[in-house]
Amino acid sequence: MKRVIARSCATYGWVATVFSTLWFSMSVTTTASVLSRSNWVLAVWALHGLVLCLTFQQFVGRVFWQPLTTVTTRKLWVARMMLAGAAVLVGVTVSCGLVTRFSICGPESVLASFTLLSSIYIGWHWELRPENLFTRRLIRLISDPLGSAVTQVGRKKEFG
Repeated sequence: MKRVIARSCATYGWVATVFSTLWFSMSVTTTASVLSRSNWVLAVWALHGLVLCLTFQQFVGRVFWQPLTTVTTRKLWVARMMLAGAAVLVGVTVSCGLVTRFSICGPESVLASFTLLSSIYIGWHWELRPENLFTRRLIRLISDPLGSAVTQVGRKKEFG
């Protein structure tokens, strides 16, 4: 059952990546809005939220499944480059939106870029496992940002 869930979530991540890319392209190049179809958007975001809840685990270090594919340095490099590229796209889109007050890069572009980033992460998360993609410290930070910040503040006071 774990393997079926993992394969389904990975497949969803890759399909969502394709549609997010198309959505982002449409939001930048045309004035047609996907968000105007509110029933469709709500259904997609409900599914996306469900997969995100399955993806982000509560306990760091517990391995619930093995990677779905063989982990190679080439796959890790491709995954990291895709995630870095999508993160840069989010940063550029948000910056463009803030600078132009969303006249050029509208809210839909920002939402599409975030969806693209999360979809790429979902696909690689289920394919390769986060322990293979990221350092243990980064996984702890992503899993518990508030706890990591409090721990860092406490350490600085002890040694500062």
